[in-house]
Amino acid sequence: MNNMIKLVKYDIIKTKTVLLAVFMGLFVTEAAFIIGMITKLNLMIGVSSVILVLALTTSLIALVIYAIHIYNTDFSKKQGYMPFLTPTSPYAIIASKLITTLLVAFVATIIAICFFSIDMYLVTKDVKPELSLGYAIKVVLDSFDGKWGSVILCLINIVLEFLNNIIVIYLAITLTNSLLGESKLRGITAFGMWVAINVIMMLIAKVLSLATKSSIFSGSLNTSAGSVEDLVNLSFNNKLIILGIISNLVISVIIYSVTGWIADKKMSM
Repeated sequence: MNNMIKLVKYDIIKTKTVLLAVFMGLFVTEAAFIIGMITKLNLMIGVSSVILVLALTTSLIALVIYAIHIYNTDFSKKQGYMPFLTPTSPYAIIASKLITTLLVAFVATIIAICFFSIDMYLVTKDVKPELSLGYAIKVVLDSFDGKWGSVILCLINIVLEFLNNIIVIYLAITLTNSLLGESKLRGITAFGMWVAINVIMMLIAKVLSLATKSSIFSGSLNTSAGSVEDLVNLSFNNKLIILGIISNLVISVIIYSVTGWIADKKMSM
């Protein structure tokens, strides 16, 4: 546990400049929006609103890029290989990258919720009570009444699906670097590997779908039940969500194990 904490701290410290720049930029933009709302400066409101909306819509992509960065950095330079040459298990190193990504995602989510709450209050504070932020929160909480178990299961499945995607990317990067080393073609090759792995997973899913006559495997190995769309629409099928969680867990463990094995056997040579 202590070793894992050290690895996570190492990743955060290693990327602290990027993280501080991004979060400070968001806080400055939010401050500009608040000042604009208070002073009625439409230009400031407009510019800051556009930036905040862009930040929200691109946050998932940014998070994936961050996850790739903290992992790929360990291969980009010779000293980057050092984590894989130490007594620390490659499995622990990979796990630390995933935990770091989840921590950053959690902090970003909390900040986004706070910003949204403040902005909604400023926008709705002078309108009718039924359109206020407090009323909107009450409506959301009431809509979840009696469904909190399904909501939690849905959130777990969404997180697992996200981790699956990241682990697949890590597998592609690990395969590429084990084969090409410091070649300049690593980036393109890793992308090709990622596409190939996803195609293989889709083919396996198609076979499983036909064999079991179940739509749970259609399109990918990740079930479509328990998705963000289900959460927004409050449309839950607990049995499918639980099957999706089990499916995602199995896939995650398999891909994680393969990635760790390759890193252990190939990168330590």
